Amino acid sequence: MTTRRVSTANPNRTPYNKSYCSHPINRVAVEIVVEIFQQVCPPPDPEAREMMSKCTPLFLGTICKEWREIAWSAPTLWKDVALHLDVSSNQLDILREWLSRAKDVPLNITLYQHRRRIEALYKEDVIRLGSDEAILTLLLTRARFWSTFRCDSLFPQLLDVFRKTRFPILKSIRVEAFRSYTVLGRRHTYKDSPPNAMLAASPLLEHLILQGYSFSKVLMPRNKQLKSFGVSLLPFEACVKILRVYSGLVYAHFTDVLVQQPATLNAISTLTMANLSHLQLSRFVSRQKLFLGNSDHLLESLELPALKSLHLNKLGSLSSVISLVKRSGCLLEILDLEIWPKAGDDLAVAFSALPMLTSFRWSCPGSRRAGLLTTRVVNMLRPSYGDGNPLLPNLTSFTWLDPVPDLAERPLAKMLKERWRVRDDKRGRPSAVAQLKSVKLPYFYCSSSLSKELSEVCREGLKLKFELTKPRGVN
Repeated sequence: MTTRRVSTANPNRTPYNKSYCSHPINRVAVEIVVEIFQQVCPPPDPEAREMMSKCTPLFLGTICKEWREIAWSAPTLWKDVALHLDVSSNQLDILREWLSRAKDVPLNITLYQHRRRIEALYKEDVIRLGSDEAILTLLLTRARFWSTFRCDSLFPQLLDVFRKTRFPILKSIRVEAFRSYTVLGRRHTYKDSPPNAMLAASPLLEHLILQGYSFSKVLMPRNKQLKSFGVSLLPFEACVKILRVYSGLVYAHFTDVLVQQPATLNAISTLTMANLSHLQLSRFVSRQKLFLGNSDHLLESLELPALKSLHLNKLGSLSSVISLVKRSGCLLEILDLEIWPKAGDDLAVAFSALPMLTSFRWSCPGSRRAGLLTTRVVNMLRPSYGDGNPLLPNLTSFTWLDPVPDLAERPLAKMLKERWRVRDDKRGRPSAVAQLKSVKLPYFYCSSSLSKELSEVCREGLKLKFELTKPRGVN
């Protein structure tokens, strides 16, 4: 382990610099300082759409000469390459220097969308095309060191830059297609092909998320040990095919699933996925008639004993979720539903089958009103219900984006306040009911009295947010 010795023999140093350089921090081993630098320079958030942290090795180098020497000579500090797709020639020089300082460490590449407004003129996209090509061309000179690659908006004209390039250690690819201009704004048209050349040249690929690309245009990865797979615009038979081929999947994300008419469905035997813990499904919605009767077909064909997180958008039903959980024997922790209600749906029955649930989100698409959050259900969620055995005892996050019935408003406010104020008993034993930490409700559907009642616990620390959902019937 190397210990730094700071020289104070330079007569040009100011008294401040002399005092600073004699500080005990400057006697800490270089290896420990590098570890501290890594903690204050976090990797890019995989879910963020823009750069969140401004603390980078470049910033650390501006503090003092000693820190700059350490940061400049530590390749691990430069392994995360994150930038917006609007770099100038000057920034390209910085990127080139950045890559040289990373040396031979595996690189995590993140390319965010253009920072200008999404309503930018088409001519700006033409400018971006040349800028993006310059970025990728420079980055591909280090392709043999790529470990992860994420691009939030890939121009289809740039697919050729990936040809004849090998990615020997690349394990994760997350790419979103360029959103084309349409009469409805910028949308995915599913006409473009994904970077199949990159997929074919990545033998160690484990995580593949393709957003805005049709399944019919995707080259299936050769590595059958794939852990994550996400793709769009595919029939539910293709979903089952993917799950069969990559039986070790842990994460599956299928968007715009095509639901066929009942007469076109084929019987499918139950498929067991032993490792799948996260499943996200959304159905393709067009102006054509929706056949709701068979939207449960995919869930009914699965058995997922390891399932922890389930997200459904306009596909499936509350009854099919309960059936899946009971059939699989899984301990579901996160449930995110934006689905249409069916006759006979009962939240109390659903919640009783989900005792380990920590996060629940409900939203009813379109103009329908579910009316499922009744006073009875709300009272069954109170910590005192059933001698201290309420529904969802582990709930820490609650999101309800449907109208709250007038009769349920005051009970809801009371339940939320009681859930937030849950405390250990007098003997110091932890409560059997978890503390509710975050709540999200619809802004347009909450009365002023409900908002006023909840403002009290909001001041106490509860994370309360009112979602600006559009009122029913408003275009």
